Amino acid sequence: MSVVAVLEACLNQTIHHEYGVQIKVTNVYYCHSSDITTEVEVDVDDWLFGGAVFLIILLNAFGTFYDFNLQSKTKAIGNPYILSFSIFQSWNRLTVSEHKDSRFTKFKAVHAIRRLIDRSSKLYTAVWPSYNYTS
Repeated sequence: MSVVAVLEACLNQTIHHEYGVQIKVTNVYYCHSSDITTEVEVDVDDWLFGGAVFLIILLNAFGTFYDFNLQSKTKAIGNPYILSFSIFQSWNRLTVSEHKDSRFTKFKAVHAIRRLIDRSSKLYTAVWPSYNYTS
């Protein structure tokens, strides 16, 4: 039985008894009920997307583990393709303010905008709760 049919039967039962009218449901935008169960159809695209997400998470975990072992044992450079998935390397690239490469000086404005957005979002989350609880 579809969600539309269940919703229509439920509404007709309650409204018909009280008001004597019948309802025809045309669109259901949202329906939340614990006793209605619908089967989720998983197709090939879902499996491909799930596999791609799993592969990225696996590469991320392997790259981070590789970087951790590489940095704890030696100060070697390592494989840059594997290290591109490391959380440590990505965090260092995101948070560094001074780059050794002169090409990054062109992005000073982008870094300034990023810093302003970061600070304003932190200020907003610090100030926002005080506006909700005042009368």
